[in-house]
Amino acid sequence: MYIYSVQGTWAAGKSTLLQRLSNDAGKDILPVSEFGVSERRTRDALGLDIRKRDDFVKNQGIFFEAEHERVKSLKTKGLSAVLFDLGPEDTLCFSKIHPVAISAQWDVSAEIDVLVRRFIPHRSTKILYLKASKETLRQRRSGDLTKSRVLFEEFIELYYDLEIAFYQDRTYAKALAIPSLTACAF
Repeated sequence: MYIYSVQGTWAAGKSTLLQRLSNDAGKDILPVSEFGVSERRTRDALGLDIRKRDDFVKNQGIFFEAEHERVKSLKTKGLSAVLFDLGPEDTLCFSKIHPVAISAQWDVSAEIDVLVRRFIPHRSTKILYLKASKETLRQRRSGDLTKSRVLFEEFIELYYDLEIAFYQDRTYAKALAIPSLTACAF
């Protein structure tokens, strides 16, 4: 099964692109969106504070395991391809950039490496990374009433540059065994 994922910052146009593609998708392509909603609810129900080391590791474990189950379940459907709005690599990206973004004084790389080996044997075949300037993202955010994006400004200030750097760094792409990474503005 081929896994294609559309990655990008908040308001970059991932859901819009996915919706357009799903209208034209063939019967063997399943567009998959809205990953992470139930995982965030689980985190909230457990009272995890991702600014604390152990809670962050537990949170990432929830997301890595959910991603693994999502891909495993789709593989059983016999699909030739799936198209993700954020793919398996998004959880790894957040695992790597969050401690940096919040200036954490702790290191979780060993724990994250264990989670990656355990739960993400499936990588995206190809990633399309949508990139837009902070100004463009803010304009889109103000015009989009369909999503609350409560933490939008926090994301822009703390994560925007780190996320872009993560996907531009070919070291990560090689470690993830991603054969092809395409960046474009949308």
